Amino acid sequence: MPGTSSGGNLRVSVEIPKKIRLTRDSLSQVQKRLECQRRVERLRRNHTCCVPGCDSVGVEFEKVHAMTRHVPTVFDGRLADPSDTVQGMRVRALLQVATWLLGRPGTLHDLLDLVNAQHFLESRETTHPRSSSWPTLEGFCRYLREPVPAEFTLAPVNSVAGLLHWRVLYLLAALLQPRDRLYWMEQFAYPPTVVESLPEAVDSHFHPDRLRRAANIHGTKEDVLALEVEQQVVRLKLKHVVASFCDPETYPSSRDVDTFPPEVIVAVGIHPKHAANPKRFLTDALERLSSLLTNPRVVAIGDVGLDHSVDPADWWYQMKLLQKLLPIIRENKVLVLHCRGITGDNGMEAHLLLLHLVKPLSRQQRIQLHAFNGNQLVVGWWLEVFPNTHFSFNRSVENFTPEQVAAVVSMPEDLLLIETDAPYFTRPHMRFSAPAEVVDVAAMLAGLRGVTTQHILEVTTRNAVNLFGEIPTGQVAL
Repeated sequence: MPGTSSGGNLRVSVEIPKKIRLTRDSLSQVQKRLECQRRVERLRRNHTCCVPGCDSVGVEFEKVHAMTRHVPTVFDGRLADPSDTVQGMRVRALLQVATWLLGRPGTLHDLLDLVNAQHFLESRETTHPRSSSWPTLEGFCRYLREPVPAEFTLAPVNSVAGLLHWRVLYLLAALLQPRDRLYWMEQFAYPPTVVESLPEAVDSHFHPDRLRRAANIHGTKEDVLALEVEQQVVRLKLKHVVASFCDPETYPSSRDVDTFPPEVIVAVGIHPKHAANPKRFLTDALERLSSLLTNPRVVAIGDVGLDHSVDPADWWYQMKLLQKLLPIIRENKVLVLHCRGITGDNGMEAHLLLLHLVKPLSRQQRIQLHAFNGNQLVVGWWLEVFPNTHFSFNRSVENFTPEQVAAVVSMPEDLLLIETDAPYFTRPHMRFSAPAEVVDVAAMLAGLRGVTTQHILEVTTRNAVNLFGEIPTGQVAL
């Protein structure tokens, strides 16, 4: 069986005393750093890297940090349906770690015993791998001819396939000596062309704070950004995601914004449904919003606008809130507009009213009409007044009327955007959506416009970069 040669229980008493002593020293250091990390995490959301000697302080995106700084790329989750070549390379990488840590040649089961003996993962909030990762784990089991458990667990790790989980790999990396870790990273780097061949996309609108609540995620922000629903999603690279924070209660701090990965484009606004809140709430929200807009990482203001799906008694408050927002809207920020008509309507009256309210803005104002569901007349009205308007579509296009479909078909290609509006607009029988599902929207638009999904992805990625601006990116892999 590949990589699982015979061997007894874990024995650390032995052949290379110096290596064993180094492993024990590493275990002690990692345990101390983990205890420090737990104390810090109780006070703030940032993490302390558990790898001794790592110079990163206040690690906010723990998974991204681990997989880019300390773990070989052969374990990259973007390698969908890995070949036997990749699987074999993963086995050799793990066996190399076993040899280093045990001070003798070991098996994958020996390495598994070592991981479980330290009880490293029992204090983590996540004790089960996400079910979206199970196909990868099951595939590794099949390659090794190992039994597939009814469910995979991390505390304890109940299968050698669990050694592929990023938290396990992170801890193994932390146990290695610096020279060994560097060799491990270099020796087991997989050719980047495999990753680079994945299609790129931009989810031009989603709500990370709302998605966190909907998915009941208590982990780090990268768990939200890299979230996959239970069904497998077509593998792609999210070149950017536009994260919209429109609930003042969950605004990020300016410091939080500075720690977001570069692929995250930040928009901050006040959703029109907050307009009927007490005056004190809105005054405080406007002050905080104005402050956040001074951060150069905040490149857009939104969601703001009108939502007539609520009690008509609130509509007046929405107009007043929008009028208070107009003075802080700057031409160098993208304006992300939320416009929703009466339930069951395509929003023509709401779009006309919203257009009238924002007319005082510069004609050159860059605008994203998100979750757009208007007809060709609405498109024409907006472009006549604001020629830099882009129209963003989500999964709701599958329920469009013939008039709305006509607007999609006739839309100038360079004005198209795609979005998930996650956690909303879900797949059938799902509780929430996620940014990776933007490929579904691309496929729907492609079907309506008679082009390929790849073409829609390329066009909308280019349009989003043109609208929001290019930011150096490492890509979110999903």
